[in-house]
Amino acid sequence: MSLFVGFDIGGTSIKHMLIDSSYTVLHTGSFETLGPGGPDEALDTMTKIVHAYEDQEKQKVQSVGIGCTGPVDIHTGTIQNPYTLPGFEGKSLKERLIPSLGIPVLVENDANTAHVGEIHYCGITQENTMMITFGTGVGVSLRMQGELFRTPGGVHPEIGHMTVSISSPGQCYCSRTNCFEHVMSGTAINAYASATYGMTPEAILEGEDREKATEFLDRMVTATTDAISSLAMIFASEVVILGGGMHQFIGKYILPHVQQRLNAMLPVYGKTTLVEARYGALSGSYGAAVMAAQTIQNL
Repeated sequence: MSLFVGFDIGGTSIKHMLIDSSYTVLHTGSFETLGPGGPDEALDTMTKIVHAYEDQEKQKVQSVGIGCTGPVDIHTGTIQNPYTLPGFEGKSLKERLIPSLGIPVLVENDANTAHVGEIHYCGITQENTMMITFGTGVGVSLRMQGELFRTPGGVHPEIGHMTVSISSPGQCYCSRTNCFEHVMSGTAINAYASATYGMTPEAILEGEDREKATEFLDRMVTATTDAISSLAMIFASEVVILGGGMHQFIGKYILPHVQQRLNAMLPVYGKTTLVEARYGALSGSYGAAVMAAQTIQNL
């Protein structure tokens, strides 16, 4: 039995998971992303966790996979985004971790690792799939004919910044007011609800003022339908998985209405099925571990 570790670096926490060569989950855990020691402390903790897993299992870990928000250079393992992971930008996770671990380290966009995690956990058989993660930002991963979609050079496209027909106050770091992330990230949803209504999103949607609830819901459903319908038409996505830290909120309030609108757009989008992520917050670390295992198994 071989062992593999997956990390999912999020804006608030870093989740970790140990799996074996059959992709069975053995252990999971998490810790704060930015403690007093900043990114260096986080990377030291990641190293200690891998060694702790080895001590616990009395066996060497074969490889490590890391999912983190992009843009990320998958070849050098360098994070290039100062906005969602402040302090990590410009750091090569591979250069930092490989010498202390002595094993291969894979670094990947977190939407891709979550996508792979859900595919394997749920046993999804369709080859053309999409995953959208709603959290601190919005991540989008596309899979065509069973392979993750990348732009030339292996770069993961920052599709979360595509434009939609809804705008939010202020401006995203991409310079737009109407990008998908600026409207539908957990950060954006909570900020809009607070600034516009002085309430939490759930309080608005569950409240007695149905006009207010309908108005708030419609902007989120419209933005999400804009994004999914355009992407599904271009990439022929058969299944769209909605995940990330906000997956329960999205699954409960947004998914049914977006599916209804997509169904009404027959025949162009009628074969696109929306599903809520089943492995939820653990899909990223699971997918990272699976991709780490595949890297070794395919050698």
